[in-house]
Amino acid sequence: MLNLNLEYVNGILFVRLIGSLNKLTCNKLINTIIPMISNNGVKNLVYNFDELDSIDRYGFKALLLGYNKILDNNGNVLVVNNKFKLEYFKEVNNELSALKILKI
Repeated sequence: MLNLNLEYVNGILFVRLIGSLNKLTCNKLINTIIPMISNNGVKNLVYNFDELDSIDRYGFKALLLGYNKILDNNGNVLVVNNKFKLEYFKEVNNELSALKILKI
């Protein structure tokens, strides 16, 4: 099961993932954030893994879809608590640090 807590603050989309991001749940993430990024021109994205219990390769690919959409918009992607040591993502300690880094 995967729950998403989304918040859009100062031009930054915060995506807090709760539960497991895997083959069975990755479409929930894709179908939620990709249209938001595409339709609203979101340039900054912060994934928060604090409450993410597990991730598989399908979940990783779903995260990369969001990452690539943000790059298409010439934006930035940060991760809070990259406890799965996923490549490509810049890590920050907390969401407040992300806000300071991405402040427009």
